[in-house]
Amino acid sequence: MFKEQGGSMSTDWDKYSSPEVTRGRAKSPIDNGILVLEVGGIRGVEDLEVDHVPLLQNQAHSQVTGIEKGDDPRARKVRKDRIRVKLFQLFRDLLINPGDPL
Repeated sequence: MFKEQGGSMSTDWDKYSSPEVTRGRAKSPIDNGILVLEVGGIRGVEDLEVDHVPLLQNQAHSQVTGIEKGDDPRARKVRKDRIRVKLFQLFRDLLINPGDPL
């Protein structure tokens, strides 16, 4: 949960997508859940940034960057763990649980 892949954590802006459509875009939808985070809360966590970066096939695509900052592997792991805890505390609603039927 809350992991960068390819330099960012991919998200969808709910203005342009539904939870079901967002989940359906995952490589393995059944293994993914959908939760709600407020952008302002994310931006308040250790210099994380959120940007709307629409893709041709996904107008809702946004990304969170800054989770994996730092050169020292040990310090970077501590930072990532701390950020994940803060993001977990911020999430508002779990809309779809991993494992829920498609």
